[in-house]
Amino acid sequence: VTTIVPAGLQETLSKALSGDAEAQYALGKAYANGQGVETNYAEAVKWFQKGAAQGNAGAQNGLGYMYLAGWGVDRNYAEAKKWFLDAAEQKNAKAQLSLGWMFKNGLGVDKNYFEATQWYRLSAEQDNAAAQFYLGEMYRDGLGVDKKNAEAKKLFQQAADQGNELAKRALQQLNNGQ
Repeated sequence: VTTIVPAGLQETLSKALSGDAEAQYALGKAYANGQGVETNYAEAVKWFQKGAAQGNAGAQNGLGYMYLAGWGVDRNYAEAKKWFLDAAEQKNAKAQLSLGWMFKNGLGVDKNYFEATQWYRLSAEQDNAAAQFYLGEMYRDGLGVDKKNAEAKKLFQQAADQGNELAKRALQQLNNGQ
């Protein structure tokens, strides 16, 4: 089967076909997000699987997300968790964020706010704005941690400084005593 890609992705395709895990991840991401090619989740999964099998954390995270969302594969939380864990062990902030989300919401795992805060914290420490926001929520609401508005404000501010709109609103609400 021949994969046809635009000229801008020819070099990436060539590298991916020769086994370059980073190129496989890039191609998976291009297909997942419709960047330079038409969105094709099945193709994205194929390329993420190739990169993930070689230990590429980005590809592992991408594959985990495809299983979490059910894009190009049947939704499978156990598979999502497996791939997120593989990527998170390599300090992939997006995978750490996704694991936090899974534990906070009980997606394929027992709901565990403490575990969620641990994953959010690891991601937030790498300046992931979404993780800073979600960890801020945990502190604001006292989920998995003691309720600490000062810590919530600090985290919301860090996320807001990176343009996170949800954090800006949460910070405004905290500052207005809501």
